[in-house]
Amino acid sequence: MDNKVIGKKLKVNDFNMEFGKQAKMVNLICFYKYTSDNGLYAIYCDDTNIPYGILNYGTAHIKGDSLIVIGSKNPNQEMVKEFAFKLSNNEDISNFIVQDISNINSIELVSPNKIEIKKEVLSSLVDKTISKPVVTKQPKNKNGKKKSNVLLPILIVLIFVSATIYFFFFKTKEEVINVAKSIVCNTEYRSKELEANVIEDNTYNFNQDDKLEYVNKAITYKFDNEDEYLNFFDLGLQYEYVPDKNEGVVQDSENYTFKVITKEVVDDDYFLPTEYEKALKYYKDKGYKCIEQDK
Repeated sequence: MDNKVIGKKLKVNDFNMEFGKQAKMVNLICFYKYTSDNGLYAIYCDDTNIPYGILNYGTAHIKGDSLIVIGSKNPNQEMVKEFAFKLSNNEDISNFIVQDISNINSIELVSPNKIEIKKEVLSSLVDKTISKPVVTKQPKNKNGKKKSNVLLPILIVLIFVSATIYFFFFKTKEEVINVAKSIVCNTEYRSKELEANVIEDNTYNFNQDDKLEYVNKAITYKFDNEDEYLNFFDLGLQYEYVPDKNEGVVQDSENYTFKVITKEVVDDDYFLPTEYEKALKYYKDKGYKCIEQDK
């Protein structure tokens, strides 16, 4: 191999991650095309798996600046092992075409496959493909001590002051709403586009004047089988079912479900019933099972 194949350390798009938790990073070793079937594949690992020789892989495609890696029911392990071995030993990989990852900034993982290889091979793959960060020494002053950054304390103070001003003067509407009662409604029906059932769990929150303030929605798509579930992600269909304003999504590869969580604040564009009794009757007439709750 004439040129060194460069991989990347990428942030994992984890929609289930709790607020404040540090994002997981993985080593994308290579994104490539296998000329025998023209399929696109990716191999990667995280740092904790290197000592155990665990290599993850799957079919792959690009969505925006993210690489989507999806597991397969019938993975071609021998092809992956062949590529990994040849790459680590600088052998001819002419039957594999390395893909450009210069614009890839994150990775999304959907039930990827894994194999065990020699830890020395995996370590070699990471060393060959993942660029190491450049460490620069901080300059010293004449007394031999490192120069202190006097701007850092000032920056911290400015951030604190800005956050305080925002908290007291620019609170959003939903932060100051006093919810007096709620209606919890749910229903289940068959999707018209997907091989899946759709389960809606919605909570309608009302103020003391029985006016609707906002709605918490959770829509779960329960797929018929693993093939339909994986195909949903393989084709990138999940993006069509997630609105721009959302509270997050939950993927469950064991039960083949995909849940979208949203919060809809009532404004001038909201066209459904906003009065308590009218809303309760409306959703019951639509076939929803509803429970009334006082706060």
